[in-house]
Amino acid sequence: MHNKMSVEYDLKIFKGPLDLLLHLIEKNKIDIYDIPIVEIIDQYIEAVNELEMDDLSEFLVMAATLLEIKARMLLPVEKKEEEEDPAEELTRRLVEYKLFKELAKGLQEMEEEAEKHLYKEEEFPKEVLDYKEPVDLNQLLEGISLEQLHTIFERLLRFEKDRKDPIRSTFNQIELDAIKISDQVNKILEKINQENRPIEFDSLIENRYNRLELVVTFLAMLELIKSGQIMVYQEEVLATICIEKRKEEC
Repeated sequence: MHNKMSVEYDLKIFKGPLDLLLHLIEKNKIDIYDIPIVEIIDQYIEAVNELEMDDLSEFLVMAATLLEIKARMLLPVEKKEEEEDPAEELTRRLVEYKLFKELAKGLQEMEEEAEKHLYKEEEFPKEVLDYKEPVDLNQLLEGISLEQLHTIFERLLRFEKDRKDPIRSTFNQIELDAIKISDQVNKILEKINQENRPIEFDSLIENRYNRLELVVTFLAMLELIKSGQIMVYQEEVLATICIEKRKEEC
């Protein structure tokens, strides 16, 4: 049986899996301002090749949440009365996350307990199991026109389409090789060299509804900032992020 890898992070204020780090944030034992997000990401990327897809997807979602909330807490935005506090929002998300994990654990325990029991096979005669009540198609379709049949068929097709969740239906279909940080790094550099002027971060995103592409592109931008190849700035608070190539010093 293949065991999932448990990733550890060497943090200055805490050492442990990301789940435990989030748990401590929920309990207000670590200040979110002290979390070295970039350090966590760097260490995780090194271990990415050893991780299963479920682990990577879960980490990207959590990393995006931390980056988003940390940015909101650091930006000098005028607070509105009806706006939810970022820390409270994080706590709410963590409580929901913890609840679903506990429910999943409970279902797994029930499944493991059920496997310990033996069940007696059905003893119904084969004739009873194979019996199907005869259907008189003439009687079933009596009084129904072809137009009515067509209408019923259209309703069934529409029902099947509406029943399919356009978001959840794509879960567990993300390909790891579809979007790589190295590819996005090259994409940013190529676009800057082609344009020969500052570019907007939004122009790098082909599908703005693809959260994985958004997060990976953002991480690629951080990597280029860290290596000193690019500079980023905003014209004003909450404006789009502009990226330009760092000029070589004479």
